[in-house]
Amino acid sequence: MECKPNSSESNRAASPYGLAAKRSAWRLLSDKRAASIVEFALVTPIFLLLLGGAIDFGVLVRTKMQLSSSISAAANYAINNATLVESTDAPTLAQNLATLMASSNGTNSDGTSWANSSATVNFGPSVTINAGTTTPISGTAGAASNFYCPTSSTSPGTGTSTSLSCGANGLFGGKYVVLSASRNYKPMILPIRLFNLPQVTSGTPPVTSLVISASSVVQVQ
Repeated sequence: MECKPNSSESNRAASPYGLAAKRSAWRLLSDKRAASIVEFALVTPIFLLLLGGAIDFGVLVRTKMQLSSSISAAANYAINNATLVESTDAPTLAQNLATLMASSNGTNSDGTSWANSSATVNFGPSVTINAGTTTPISGTAGAASNFYCPTSSTSPGTGTSTSLSCGANGLFGGKYVVLSASRNYKPMILPIRLFNLPQVTSGTPPVTSLVISASSVVQVQ
């Protein structure tokens, strides 16, 4: 008995259209894969740039908020210890305020204080902490016992040993603390010139960083 081949299989094997269709489908699939690779190569750098920029801005905003929080904590401490704003205890108060601001967010990986800080008590004793190093107390301790009229700047003007009237506006003199805190940050992606912030260069090799800062003048009495 003679076996005859299946007619459908014979037609597919004999027809050139089936093979051409398979080749066309393979080419189309290869083209799509190649296009996807090209698109990925084009989009990835842009995505990483946007991601890095968002991280840089996020770190800047977060650091500014942390510095402002440290200033607030030091201001509250000064107000709660206003009786220390006098010649004998003012140097200790200045030291405590500077330490509080510098370490309010812990320490850096190298063990230094998280922020640089400066505290001046009533335009007298002043303490600065820079990269974990505390400078000797400067300023005149006796000035801390004086009263000063409020001004639009951090300059003390003329102080007196007793509370004084500050002119026709009805204000009276008081005692003040001047607080400031800062932290350096080197952006990962965005160029430094994009930011309108002070800059500092340090280290070996030299590295230029942005200086993020916060400050306040607080009347404690």
